[in-house]
Amino acid sequence: MKAAKATAALVVDKIIHRLQAERSGRALDHEWHMGAELGAYMGSPNMGGAELGVGAAAASGGGGGGGGVGGAQLGAHVGSIGRRVGLWPFSRLWPFGGGGGGDVAQPRMLLCAKLHARDQALCAEMDALYTDDFFGSRQFRTMLRLEADARRGGLGLPNEIVSEVAVGVLRKLLAPLHGLIVGHVRQVSAATEESVVEAVSCYARPHNLHALLEPAAQIAISEGLERALAIGETLLAWENEPHTTSQAYLDIVQQSADAPASAKKFAQGINAKRSKEPATEEHALVELQLKTYAYWHVMKRRLLDYVQLGTHAEVCPSTVELIALDCA
Repeated sequence: MKAAKATAALVVDKIIHRLQAERSGRALDHEWHMGAELGAYMGSPNMGGAELGVGAAAASGGGGGGGGVGGAQLGAHVGSIGRRVGLWPFSRLWPFGGGGGGDVAQPRMLLCAKLHARDQALCAEMDALYTDDFFGSRQFRTMLRLEADARRGGLGLPNEIVSEVAVGVLRKLLAPLHGLIVGHVRQVSAATEESVVEAVSCYARPHNLHALLEPAAQIAISEGLERALAIGETLLAWENEPHTTSQAYLDIVQQSADAPASAKKFAQGINAKRSKEPATEEHALVELQLKTYAYWHVMKRRLLDYVQLGTHAEVCPSTVELIALDCA
């Protein structure tokens, strides 16, 4: 019983180590030396770490002999030892597809690369949702005008556009983000699950521990997904109240107002005769259009960062921690 628990603890430790290495991008180098690490880790009086470590080169296709044993014999010997201790899947650990010599295959994608691809996809989706041209369009100014008409007569000075107009418009713009964030969180969870299942299969099946570890991994992934979805909901709820102390907001407003191309874009459609008047609702709408654009730009970058940070924190590290706790 003690031996079984010890073996399970070693396997869980190796799974966690591998996932952490994949998450940080160290796994390629980590896997190159996997034979030496596993030999030292699982070493016994009949199977020293040095013996298995030297054999790792031959096991992954190298030549290297030692102690009077030829390269081919040593490779076969280490392969036999690896099978007996359940550390056989060197080809699955080696990111280039196993074997030595011959053509080099495309490296398998590590977890960090999978997450990066999904983060970039979310950025692209949010950028495409409302382009810079949209915020400078007559369509968006009409949206502001309709919101202003709906709130006309509210608290504020006569003939002023009340502040709630911008709040109402921003909330409408935020509505489609819910689906994007939920989709992103689920994709990150699926990518993490893929790597977790691969690691569990690699280390647990040779020891017949997959029946214990696979359900624990699935529970941990599901719980991480639920927490990440809750974080996304919370972040979106926070953004319902416009707020920023970022200097970038003021910089964008100023730069957009000063740049001739931007000024022309935001001022399109203003009646030339009325434009000489010191203050009109049309000018107020243009100013609100410009400020809404600047605020959206700052808010979008902030939301992206926190959604991605929260998702990674709950889905990735928490998953491996829960696997360890569930199997303790």
